[in-house]
Amino acid sequence: MIGIDCCAVIIGLAAFLTASSSATTQSSSSDGNNSINDPELIEQVELHYHHPPSSAGAAAALRNDVLACQSDPCFHGLCIDHTNNSTYSCFCEDGYTGYQCQTNWNECWNGPCKHGGTCVDGIGRYHCLCRPGFTGDDCQVDIDECQSDPCQNGATCQDGDNGYRCRCLPGYEGAFCQVDVAVCRHQQHNNDTSSRDIFLPPTCRHGARCVEGPGLAYHCLCPEGWTGKHCETDVDECCSNPCKNGGHCIDFIGSYQCACAHGFTGRNCETALERCDDKLCGYQGMCWLDGDDGQTSCYCRPDFHGAHCEDQYNECLLPGTKCLNGGQCIDQVDGYSCSCPPLWTGSRCQSCEIRQCPCNPCQVNSTCLMSPNDQMVCVCSYGRIGSLCEIGKSLFTKIYFHFTS
Repeated sequence: MIGIDCCAVIIGLAAFLTASSSATTQSSSSDGNNSINDPELIEQVELHYHHPPSSAGAAAALRNDVLACQSDPCFHGLCIDHTNNSTYSCFCEDGYTGYQCQTNWNECWNGPCKHGGTCVDGIGRYHCLCRPGFTGDDCQVDIDECQSDPCQNGATCQDGDNGYRCRCLPGYEGAFCQVDVAVCRHQQHNNDTSSRDIFLPPTCRHGARCVEGPGLAYHCLCPEGWTGKHCETDVDECCSNPCKNGGHCIDFIGSYQCACAHGFTGRNCETALERCDDKLCGYQGMCWLDGDDGQTSCYCRPDFHGAHCEDQYNECLLPGTKCLNGGQCIDQVDGYSCSCPPLWTGSRCQSCEIRQCPCNPCQVNSTCLMSPNDQMVCVCSYGRIGSLCEIGKSLFTKIYFHFTS
């Protein structure tokens, strides 16, 4: 029968109870001590329990093993006594390292946070503080600011870092493309080189009014007589052939006029005329009977007017000087002409043309000049008179004209 050292058994049992009590205390305490629940530790204790040493020396060694972990040398882990000596081993909690589990391992060592996120180290883990516009455990997700569909009027949303950009369709502007560009306003200020727009402004012509539409759309509200996108085309009022009885239509801006054939009158030459006695009209005017009321009307030759063509238009009587430098005004049809004196020329006798005579027939140091109509003119010296300044009794300078053949 094998002898059993009672002391060794007692010590072994004490070690088991001490370890169990320590495990219970550590698991239930609130001061952060770690619970002893490691299977290897339980196995170590069970070995002592089922196979205790057989001598007093072995019992003393076991007592030292138990006492090695009683000082709680492992800061953040479990302490396991070694049975063959007075040493121990520490088994660390997740996140700690070192022989005594005293060092918090920096889980941020490899920079796990993306897109400039800030890594905050923890116990066995880390936490990323993301920059605005990013999310996820590692800030790996770029928040799509375009999901809310912020761009208006058909604009395209372009996502960016913590923001977005709206790419507007032509004719819109603003952060959200919410502003409809005032196209017609640019027409009024199309010389403004500071304009941010890159489109050609509309040009509504001939006094047309520009009417705004969506985006770059607009239309020109044309005045009477004009048509086309920019009111650039004259409406041909003669297209409908308004002139009757062979009348000729003359197109004007927004209107027309009929040149009637002989024997017709009216806005559209719709009224037939009957001849009456031309003696009722002066200066070879023509007498016609109006078809509606039988009244006579005189149609006058150009430059004559009045109920019976008794008056004549005279442009020479209009206000303002017509002919200059002594020129005589001659009335003409719808105009006038000027008859100029010698040495003067031009439509209003405004120019003086002086040429020297090829020879000088003028006497006593007098000067000979040629007029525009090739007349020889003697400008006599002081005290001389006569066509050739041959008479010396006048006290004043006079001009005579000598007509050459």
